[in-house]
Amino acid sequence: MSVADRHGSLEKAAPSANGKPIRDVDRLPENIRYLCSFYPSISHVCRETRINRQQFNKYIIGSVQPSIHLLRRIADFFNLNVDEMFLPTDELRIIFEIKRSSNFNFKIQGYENGPNLKVLTDILLRMSHSDAMTLRRYVGCYFRYNYAFDGSGRVVRSIFFISESNGLFVTKLLERLQHRSNGTNEITTHKYAGVLVALSGCIFNVEYETIMKSCVGHAAFSNLQRPGQKYIVGIQNSYSSATGKPTASRVVLERHSKRPCLREIINQCGMFLPRSPEIPPHILPLIDNSNKRGTDVFSLSNL
Repeated sequence: MSVADRHGSLEKAAPSANGKPIRDVDRLPENIRYLCSFYPSISHVCRETRINRQQFNKYIIGSVQPSIHLLRRIADFFNLNVDEMFLPTDELRIIFEIKRSSNFNFKIQGYENGPNLKVLTDILLRMSHSDAMTLRRYVGCYFRYNYAFDGSGRVVRSIFFISESNGLFVTKLLERLQHRSNGTNEITTHKYAGVLVALSGCIFNVEYETIMKSCVGHAAFSNLQRPGQKYIVGIQNSYSSATGKPTASRVVLERHSKRPCLREIINQCGMFLPRSPEIPPHILPLIDNSNKRGTDVFSLSNL
């Protein structure tokens, strides 16, 4: 039975630090106050939820509990399930930050309730409980090298960030690519946002292209646990716009020992011939794919 089903006679309790029980409903006022802090004002939330300000103030201080109908309206506004409104505030913060930072639009036209958000958040929360001690060692800034997925034989050098945020280890990737198809050599910038986890002696990264929303990428890196490790090698796969097929290649991360100037390192990103001075010679053996299929990338063959 859900919290919503039991609303009005909720007495479920959990022990607190001072030994007094905390009922589910006792968490609601604090959670509403926390959620409202992300918006310009309480009045703004009241207007958007079409709830009288005086009545809403009673929900905030906990003197009155909202009806099931109004509770669902409030939860929908914050992109939460009703049950999530009664979670311990620390758990609610993680779920809300995941949904908020991911910038997903779950209000799909034609589906009143959208997809099952609880399934998604449960997966992300389980991912966040991976080996944090291992991942924390990899927080920082990297150059990321791989052969271009367009089959040109050029090497892509991009910038890759790993950071810790609200219990999750998140990644950002910035690529500057020149597409042969347009014949102009104009540079297109791609930005990816991802989540990093450590499992089974490997580091896994799943990332989403956020500008054109064109693809999802995945990479698996070796976790060698070497002190002062500068290079992290792995394999990545995604979608090739040149072939229209899934494609994979070796990839290597080169750590920056000091915090670099962002503008300077972005200017160093791009696509280069393998023997260009911009590409360190010792990088090429780490991303070499030729011993597999005789090409620069692994690509799905025609069926």
